[in-house]
Amino acid sequence: MSEPDTLGEAVRRGFTADPKRVNSRWLYDDRGSRLFEEITELPEYYLTDCEREIFREHADDVVDRCPPGTELVELGAGSAEKTRHLLSALKRRQGSTTYGPIDISREALDMAVQRFADDDAIEVHPIEASFTEGLAKLGHDPATPRLIAFIGSSIGNMTPEAQRSLLREVRRHLGEEDRFLLGTDLRKDEAPMLSAYDDSQGVTAEFTLNLLRRVNRELDAEFDLGAFEHVVRFDEEKSAIESYLESQRDQTIAIDAIDLTVTFDEGERIHVEDAYKYTDEMLAALFADTGLERRASWIDEDGWFAVHLLAADER
Repeated sequence: MSEPDTLGEAVRRGFTADPKRVNSRWLYDDRGSRLFEEITELPEYYLTDCEREIFREHADDVVDRCPPGTELVELGAGSAEKTRHLLSALKRRQGSTTYGPIDISREALDMAVQRFADDDAIEVHPIEASFTEGLAKLGHDPATPRLIAFIGSSIGNMTPEAQRSLLREVRRHLGEEDRFLLGTDLRKDEAPMLSAYDDSQGVTAEFTLNLLRRVNRELDAEFDLGAFEHVVRFDEEKSAIESYLESQRDQTIAIDAIDLTVTFDEGERIHVEDAYKYTDEMLAALFADTGLERRASWIDEDGWFAVHLLAADER
């Protein structure tokens, strides 16, 4: 079944399902994007520091493995804070470059544009779209190789089916000289993984509760945010952190814009996000299933996070 295209459709389908669930994409309005940027700078959220370390130390190596004249395209650009290391490496090698951030959030794109506004050597062409829509809008000059980046372990927040669907779509858009850069969080001890998604300041809780705030604002509902609690657990079998909103009491809520009334039992949960943590075997299977060939991988000093350079296989 395809993913709904509107918040109303997603809420109707997800809040009437058993168990209740909503895709994490609906956490990301402008406020959600700002909250996620805050999350990435929290001390518990090791993913940012680990990936930043990789780019700080290996950006030149990444770029050196790409053809001359490469342009950078980023899926889910956010504020492009880590991307600057790649762009700096491209500038060092070829003097100038073009950057195409793709994001559903106009505010996030504006942040990315502003970050490089004073750099004449970087030409920025933002695209406000979903990943697949953005890839389709890119067009392609075969004479201009591209490095398409999907970093921050965003791939891990998708279902296994959606992961493979997106990577196959990326593979479809890769020319012979193009490369794909993918960030993945690695499986490790449970404690740091859980802390990364349940921080002491409560920012991640605000992020997940933003779903209900959006439903209240956009679908004319009256969810009491204080009646739900952010809950996380690690599912060993599927190797993923699961995030939920748990009802703290029996309650009934009307969602007027879609003519829907939903009930919650005390302790009932809405599943809002998975964050997959990969073993090398999982990654090898993922790449093989989606027509991608691994050319190189870089791992941080603690062995917690990895960035992979991929190309289209020869099938």
